[in-house]
Amino acid sequence: MNTKKLWKKMTGAFVCLVMAGTLFGCESGSAGTQTATADTAESTESASAAASEKVVLLIDPGHDSAHPGATGIGGVKEEDLTLQVGEMLKEELQQYSNVEVYMTRETSACPYPDAGGSVEDNRARCAYAEEIGADFMISLHFNSGSGDESANGSMILVQNTNYEPTYNQMGQELGGMILSNLSSLGFANKGFQTKDMTDDVEPEQQTYPDGSRSDYYAILHHAKLHHVPAVIVEHGFITNQEDLNRINGTDNLQKLADADAQAIVTYFGLVK
Repeated sequence: MNTKKLWKKMTGAFVCLVMAGTLFGCESGSAGTQTATADTAESTESASAAASEKVVLLIDPGHDSAHPGATGIGGVKEEDLTLQVGEMLKEELQQYSNVEVYMTRETSACPYPDAGGSVEDNRARCAYAEEIGADFMISLHFNSGSGDESANGSMILVQNTNYEPTYNQMGQELGGMILSNLSSLGFANKGFQTKDMTDDVEPEQQTYPDGSRSDYYAILHHAKLHHVPAVIVEHGFITNQEDLNRINGTDNLQKLADADAQAIVTYFGLVK
């Protein structure tokens, strides 16, 4: 189970082992061996207990009717597509026994209408992630070429290496599996992207508590502030006809949800 819970438990067990060796290992070879053996068993037990815990996932269908996101060819709306894929993804993941799946929204309505705007809405979604103890937040999106109809492919937006640096690696590991699955559906693999906060915001938003540069994308930024690893999955461009042909329709959306689900199942070691 590759989650922050397991990482914390394994790290704690390792620290205990090192401390035990320091305290007891120098006086007697046999005593030191016995202590190390006992702590190794405890470490194994801790890892086993962590693996038996349920993984808590938060699926975030990006945007909503108040913040609709991109509009593609033929008037297709990002907010509608993300909700459909999110519902399918949740249904697929709930077939597994060692996972709890939550959604930031299950209707077209904005889940936090009083938040005060898109950034504040995303901030509230990330606060919810911490509230439920999410091991990971997966935010579902579709891209727009902003006038460039040739822009295509799938990409994963990941948190930068500042502040909670392990989140970047976790995002790339899970994201790489998602990208591989989407590539098998015909989408061009456009890899990973990080973006640091720009200078045109309030100074307190430009940096994390340790003074390092913060993430630009609101979901990634606020998820990190709430101590939750997160990725944004840009499945494809709804302003590109070839990508849209692989997106439009219930069957295609189900394939996207399955691609995400298969990666999540593998990464977290989910079992039925």
